[in-house]
Amino acid sequence: MGTLRGTVIEGATGSTTSTTYTDPGLSSDPVYLATLNAANISYLKDQIDDLISMKSSFQSLSDQVDSNSTNIQALNQAVESTQDSVPDSDTTSALADTGNTTAPGAS
Repeated sequence: MGTLRGTVIEGATGSTTSTTYTDPGLSSDPVYLATLNAANISYLKDQIDDLISMKSSFQSLSDQVDSNSTNIQALNQAVESTQDSVPDSDTTSALADTGNTTAPGAS
């Protein structure tokens, strides 16, 4: 088995004493710029696809809210209509005193 002597820094390139950034000069390289543009276009397309997916989810959520609103209104109307059929307090007291479960006059 082989051994290494000295200090090994993985992934390090160049001098360890350099403290300034050196521009690689790729900003005018057409191949680099084309590659960068392609990557940016791909990223933007992914973002737009996500927005389209979210639009579909929002539409589905909106439809569900509309359906819930309609159902709540129907439930409210049903509760209001049953309120008219509740016996008055005298009838309710008389019913409670007798132990009967059917109101007088009800079929």
